[in-house]
Amino acid sequence: MTATTPDATIPSRSLYPIYVHIAGKGGDPDSQPVTAGGMSRGVMTIETGVSCNNNCIYCPQRALRRASDPGPDPDTAVLKQRILRAHEQGYDEIAFSGGEPTIRRDFINLLSYARTQGFDRISVTTNGRLFSYPDFAREAVGAGLTGVSFSLHGPDGQVHDRLVGVKGAFRQLLAGIRCIEAIRAENGGVPDTHTITLVVPENVNQLQETLRLAGKLGIRLHIVQPFIVSGEVLDHASRFLLSLDDLVKAIEAAAPVVRSHEGRIKPYNIAPCLLEHLGPVIEHQDTPLRTFKSFVPSPDRPEGRVAKGQFVRVEACRTCTYRCPGFRLEQMSPARMAEAILQTLSERFKSGMPGHTVTIDSLDLLGRKDLHRVLSGIRDMWNKKIRLLYGGMSRTPFAEFVQAAMKYGIDEFCLVTLPPMLRMPDRGVWLAGNLARIKEVFEVFKPAAGTLPALFMVPGMALAPEFRFEEDTCTDLIARLAGAGGKTLYIALPDRLDAHLPPFDEQFRKRLRDFLPRLVGAALGHGLDTRIVSVPGGPRLDLSSMGEDLAPIESWREGFLGHPFAGHEFGWVMWSHPGWVLDHVEENR
Repeated sequence: MTATTPDATIPSRSLYPIYVHIAGKGGDPDSQPVTAGGMSRGVMTIETGVSCNNNCIYCPQRALRRASDPGPDPDTAVLKQRILRAHEQGYDEIAFSGGEPTIRRDFINLLSYARTQGFDRISVTTNGRLFSYPDFAREAVGAGLTGVSFSLHGPDGQVHDRLVGVKGAFRQLLAGIRCIEAIRAENGGVPDTHTITLVVPENVNQLQETLRLAGKLGIRLHIVQPFIVSGEVLDHASRFLLSLDDLVKAIEAAAPVVRSHEGRIKPYNIAPCLLEHLGPVIEHQDTPLRTFKSFVPSPDRPEGRVAKGQFVRVEACRTCTYRCPGFRLEQMSPARMAEAILQTLSERFKSGMPGHTVTIDSLDLLGRKDLHRVLSGIRDMWNKKIRLLYGGMSRTPFAEFVQAAMKYGIDEFCLVTLPPMLRMPDRGVWLAGNLARIKEVFEVFKPAAGTLPALFMVPGMALAPEFRFEEDTCTDLIARLAGAGGKTLYIALPDRLDAHLPPFDEQFRKRLRDFLPRLVGAALGHGLDTRIVSVPGGPRLDLSSMGEDLAPIESWREGFLGHPFAGHEFGWVMWSHPGWVLDHVEENR
């Protein structure tokens, strides 16, 4: 089969995300069933938590560590239960990942427990630093460790240490690799060793030398993967994302080096069809994989599977025989993404738009050039009021995002607040939220600017223990909005704050009814207009006891410009979609 990218010349609607869950050939590797009795066997990766002794700039877990209280990682009993569950489901290999698993005090204990449960293959993904201590390395192998994947992100300390955020990490990593390789030589080739290299603009031209170094150290299998975007690292997308062409060229250039030491390259999160022309030097992923996320109670639960919206499947994927979910959304070029958005908007405007105001969100993945292209296109199509929703983080730096909105006369720039919250469903780790960034965005506005800032808020978050959104923070944001020249505070009143939480009980509703007049009063005190944005089915909170003049109610549904990359399923990366208000975006695809 020939290489096919998301930018291939095929009808643009074929590029819209198809939320696949296809069993068998061409399907999602995470969706393959694994049953007790060994009918289908594979690797269960168990996340041991987010703690780490590196500080990698591109890692989404940095934000979790900053936001969380001390000790967010699962305890020993929980992890042992997960090892047991993997055994019951018929998996034949356990792989530990983190964070950094080796810094856990119970790491050796977990290895021993996995061995007692009958796992003959037990591996770890690691930054390798702890293995530089020979006694620790020997104890780990003696406890049952049979495979080690070392994270190696450059051919020297200057590159590697800069990316992992710790001076001297490269030196310790090399010592750790040498230590394990010495044990392998004594131990008949056990444990297996691999390298994992994240390919980003800062090291893409050094991939050959990085893999050459790994080969000299005795390693023959090299996992190569691109930067993966999530909401926590979306701000870094412009720095770390590479085009598929650049990724393929780098792997092509490194292939002869790997062949020279009889090694193989194993691509992750890169569609295998792009590399099949390189032949046997490429080792494709054919083993069923499942990650037991640290926050998921059971690997049977859907939260442990690939998130909807992460992958794009093109027409050629329908007949592809590789075990592959498709192309990651962020690997679709911003130019083609902009084209798909504008095509959808053009069709929507041609069908007729009711009212005076249109609202658009989820432009977070667009680069500078294509953000300008989309905003210019919307303004050309609509000469009335345009409301743009934004969460403060995007591929285009936030100051430039605001400037682009001003350039094309976007009337209202509405900031969607997402306070720090406990990650659902485990409530074990705090997600950082965007409040600090929203405060920075307000500073970009000038009171005399034509584009006015606005604020979108869900007041119930200020009262729920699952959120860190104090009343003082709410009033501070309102004051900042007024100081930046804003005129409007929008609030939504859903009957619950997360799908994993139950509906509000009457006690919570009473507290919310008591809180709302203070919030609205704070807005009025700064000369702001407050609007209640209706959630699907109308406002969920009974406001009758408060009088009809608390705030007018309005709907964004009719004027909402849904497009292929706007919706709940993109919550893994998008900050700007007001999920409490809209559940109809699918209708506009």
